[in-house]
Amino acid sequence: MATPLMATLLRARVFRSSALIAFTLLFAIPRLVTERAGWPTDSVAAGQLAAMAAGSALTPDFATLSPRLGRTNVRAVRFTAGVVATAAATFRPQRAITLLTAISLAFFSPTSANGTRALEAASAVPGRQRPTAIGLFAYTYLMGGALGPTLAIPLILRQHPAVSGTPTPPPQKR
Repeated sequence: MATPLMATLLRARVFRSSALIAFTLLFAIPRLVTERAGWPTDSVAAGQLAAMAAGSALTPDFATLSPRLGRTNVRAVRFTAGVVATAAATFRPQRAITLLTAISLAFFSPTSANGTRALEAASAVPGRQRPTAIGLFAYTYLMGGALGPTLAIPLILRQHPAVSGTPTPPPQKR
């Protein structure tokens, strides 16, 4: 059963787009670091963990600062972090440090959205309901992380039949 609070979060385009950017980059960048920077997978995993921790560490301070910045500026910061992360991964993929910085920014974008949205939701309800509002936001965010990759797999397999082991059909003659 969806609550009005969960529905608000799911309708928030900024949150959905930030999360999409982050999850795409979090799954694409480790492969790029392995392929282009030549790092072994265990080093990539350690680097990714450090980058994710760095991106997450920025979130509490940013969420605390967000009421003073205003909604428009907060959204601009999150959007810019996502754009810079995407650009870094796209245009400078040969340097591992650039890719790990992109992971940090990609992680900061949706986690800060989660933090600032949770504060907005908490301020919109009476004091006794604030912990529940924050909990619902956290739950929705975690479910997105759990379900996002699960939902992405069929899309990937449908677009890339070679990955699924299904032979690609020959082109149709007209």
